[in-house]
Amino acid sequence: MIKDIDLLISYLYWQKITTPFLKLAKKGAINFHPAPLPDYKGRAGYNTAILANKTYFGVSAHFIDSEKLDDGPIIKVIRFKISPTDNAHSLEKKTQKHLIKLLKNVIEMLISGKTKVKKNIGGTYLTLAKLEELKKIDLRSDNAKIIDKKVKAFFFPPYTGAYITVDGKKYTLINEEILIYLNKLLSDNHETQKN
Repeated sequence: MIKDIDLLISYLYWQKITTPFLKLAKKGAINFHPAPLPDYKGRAGYNTAILANKTYFGVSAHFIDSEKLDDGPIIKVIRFKISPTDNAHSLEKKTQKHLIKLLKNVIEMLISGKTKVKKNIGGTYLTLAKLEELKKIDLRSDNAKIIDKKVKAFFFPPYTGAYITVDGKKYTLINEEILIYLNKLLSDNHETQKN
């Protein structure tokens, strides 16, 4: 049996933490969430922020006080700008840099005893079914602007992106902007491997 746990930290753990496990930590449990709370709870924060034309995003630390996802009192949120050229993949990369900074900040706050929390009220939670529905491109009703936005919002390899269906088969779409982004990623990766 695990004993003498002071604090439980959940960092990019994508599963629900159950009550028996939460009760093991004397001082509680903290989750580091890769989206700004209370705005984006659960999955798909990157996607929904891009779809909503948000100009900012963020990362959050909150106490886990129940099995409800991303619902506990908020300790701290760090916000940062979304570039007009960001896609879900590039936004995730930015987010990871801020999330590690948030982890360090919150640990320092806990050590110093200067932790204040605020209520975590409102926000959206996107189901997996709704996420899949949003990815679908309808060539009869979606204009070029909507298609481009969906392509950016759902570009996150290796997962299926924004797609069309032809004869029952899904085809993920990318645009020129994504091709340029991919070329830069591949070039950067090649340079890193050479060094």
